[in-house]
Amino acid sequence: LASTLRLLPGLRLDILTVLGLRTKEVSYDTLNSLIRESCGWKELQYISHSSEVLGFAKLERLHFGDESILEDRDGALSRPPVAIYRSTVSDCPGSVINVNARARFEQKMPEDTAAQEAFGIAEDAGLMAYGERGKKIMIIVKRGAGVNYEQKKDSRFIQSDIRRDMPGKTWKEIRYECIDRIFVDDD
Repeated sequence: LASTLRLLPGLRLDILTVLGLRTKEVSYDTLNSLIRESCGWKELQYISHSSEVLGFAKLERLHFGDESILEDRDGALSRPPVAIYRSTVSDCPGSVINVNARARFEQKMPEDTAAQEAFGIAEDAGLMAYGERGKKIMIIVKRGAGVNYEQKKDSRFIQSDIRRDMPGKTWKEIRYECIDRIFVDDD
């Protein structure tokens, strides 16, 4: 999705709302790339189908409630706010967007030194427990004050951009190779 936004020069949304995929790893990677690399939005509202997006075991540490990710992009003086909300009921579609069915959520750093090393990487048993994993998560990220968030024309490719792997090809050629050719009827 972050790569797709780069194809829309001049994009300048007040709010971009994304409903994450049910696959926790893909949802996590999508959220990560939107926060770290995408432009064109002033506020991102990312809604996950479950608490798994924050609770599953990962290879790298990324703490979505930490403003430092955006401070690195926008500058510390821009003071970009991040808020995480979690449903108070499990397996109830739409509950996280209802202010009466959600609560502010914060992943707290453990006090134990060994647990601190694993924080954000090891599975969070509290979020992954039966009855807890089905609680939806909404992460709201706002770009910092005074930041020009408009998607620029000819901005650099991000790491996962398919155009990086297919230099010189048009979007039509890329689409044919990656999508259309697979579904061509051989009859």
